[in-house]
Amino acid sequence: MHRVLKTDEFLHISHDALEEIVSLEFLVYSSERLLYENCMKWARQQLRETGNEFPSDEEIRNKLGSVLYKIRFPTMPLEDFAELTAQSAVLTAEEKHDVYVYIALANQLETLKFGTQRRQMEDAVGLSRFNKTFHGQWNCDGQTDAISIQTTVDIVLTGVGLYGGMEASTHDITLKVCNGNDVLSKVETKMVSNGSQNPIKIELQNSVCVHANTMYTVAALIKGPKTWAGEGGKSACEFRDGRTAG
Repeated sequence: MHRVLKTDEFLHISHDALEEIVSLEFLVYSSERLLYENCMKWARQQLRETGNEFPSDEEIRNKLGSVLYKIRFPTMPLEDFAELTAQSAVLTAEEKHDVYVYIALANQLETLKFGTQRRQMEDAVGLSRFNKTFHGQWNCDGQTDAISIQTTVDIVLTGVGLYGGMEASTHDITLKVCNGNDVLSKVETKMVSNGSQNPIKIELQNSVCVHANTMYTVAALIKGPKTWAGEGGKSACEFRDGRTAG
């Protein structure tokens, strides 16, 4: 998640896409404070694109709209919340009061508008669907190969691991993630390999919010010398805590 928030592309995503990200139950390499700070950067950029170089706190609040109430301020350390809001009018005085009462006394007032359930923090996780690698001599003749994926929880897909050449080589890669006929992310790049059997991560230009129990397609077009290939592909992979992707 931290990598997603730090990209220039993040500042140009739609309001709906921002709300999807802020609604996730998991944060990877991030925190509630960083999530809020980057939402503020997003709002300022959106307003800057309309010619408003110095937006007021009220204008930022209006631009965030419903996203603001997806930020879980009550789960922040008291010092973080104070630093973020003491000199800011993005939150109203009443909203700040309710959050302070919760953080200091664990007393959830009826007027508190923000979630109090802490998000689960995780390191980035890579899943492999193959048990081993072999001299598959995969033909990279310009044909597209694709798989369908579905998860049991919401995740953020940041990239895909592809096998490189069996010796030092360079391949032209086109990688797409689709939901039905909609292309959610596409990247065209080069994959440089040194002959290792380990997959090489190809990062998506725009990370994709993968919603639970929804089918997505990941398609790769590889041009270049023959590559290693995987053997013993699994139909489903399990995260450490039992969540699955298949």
